[in-house]
Amino acid sequence: MEKGPILILTGDYGSGHIQAAHALRRALAALHPEIKAEIMDYMAEAHPRVHPISKYVYLNGVQTFPKTYGYFYGKTRHHNRLTSSLKFMQALGLGKFLTMLQTIKPSVVVSTFPLAAGAMSFMKDNGLYEVPTVTVITDFTDHSYWLYPETDYYVVGSIEVAHSLSRVGVEPERISVTGIPIRPEYNGAYDKTAILTEIGLDPERPTVLVMGGGNGLMGQEIGEALCLSLARKELHAQMIFVCGHNDKLRLHLTRLKFAHKLPIVVTGFTDRVPELMAASDLLLTKSGGLTSSEALAVGLPMLIYKPLPGQEIDNANFLRNSGAAIHIEDEADLLSTMRMLLKSPARLDMMRRQAKKVSKPYSAEAAAGLVAELIAQSNKQTV
Repeated sequence: MEKGPILILTGDYGSGHIQAAHALRRALAALHPEIKAEIMDYMAEAHPRVHPISKYVYLNGVQTFPKTYGYFYGKTRHHNRLTSSLKFMQALGLGKFLTMLQTIKPSVVVSTFPLAAGAMSFMKDNGLYEVPTVTVITDFTDHSYWLYPETDYYVVGSIEVAHSLSRVGVEPERISVTGIPIRPEYNGAYDKTAILTEIGLDPERPTVLVMGGGNGLMGQEIGEALCLSLARKELHAQMIFVCGHNDKLRLHLTRLKFAHKLPIVVTGFTDRVPELMAASDLLLTKSGGLTSSEALAVGLPMLIYKPLPGQEIDNANFLRNSGAAIHIEDEADLLSTMRMLLKSPARLDMMRRQAKKVSKPYSAEAAAGLVAELIAQSNKQTV
């Protein structure tokens, strides 16, 4: 059979899956330009009618009913009757996906989205399409929705996740601890003073970067609380707010900035996050897998505020146990902890060292190497 490009399947249920896919493709292009790779949004292409509805229900459901989501997440962490039923439902309506596979003829399929990994496993298990498969787990978790019997290799973010997969029966030789793929810009050297000066902040003042994911999920309430603390001089700091696609939050914080003459920068979605992280002393975030991996690579200490039940809690537990982050659930504790850290350079330095210790800054390159080796092995078998 004629072999086509690497097919990277992803999904836009949050920005992390897509970011990991693009980081992997960039690494492949840089290290193995002879290998072609295509990125496909699995749900948008294979289930175009269901996709917008399911995306809306997921993103809004997680925010509106976090405890319900957390309950089902816990109930499905390990393989059981409920997970079997849900995985069977995922296999419905895959005709369009099979047609796409037969058209593209991928040499390897990489999934950075769990539903795509499940679809590929179903194809192989039922003899519909045979191709080497890799699943890139984009959180520090071992949840069952990532695990399928016909997956050949797993790319994971930490040795702890690798051990968890081994405990549920995945052979160690099928697990590669490359780290979650991130852009190469997070390995760059940046001039902190120049960056802060350019964006209008004081290079001599502690800088807090506030991020809530691509959808700006940190929320208006905490953003306002931080701004008012700055206005009342309760925090000796300056802040950079990255609001993602949350235009309502961006406009509200911008109004507060001018009303109180605050030392803050407010931006929407931006490609300059590597620079902003390098210029910051502390990151306030909700512990998404990609954002956390990026901060680790930069060596940026983290304050994790109210992570959502599910994978964000798993990520928060990993980061806290590594010594790179502090997990806070209460607004008052958040402000007092932030004040404490900003007054404690030694504590921040220790967290920075711990972040670097567990980071995988060349994760995308390592994952690209694994995929290239799979192609080489497959070529040998067909000669």
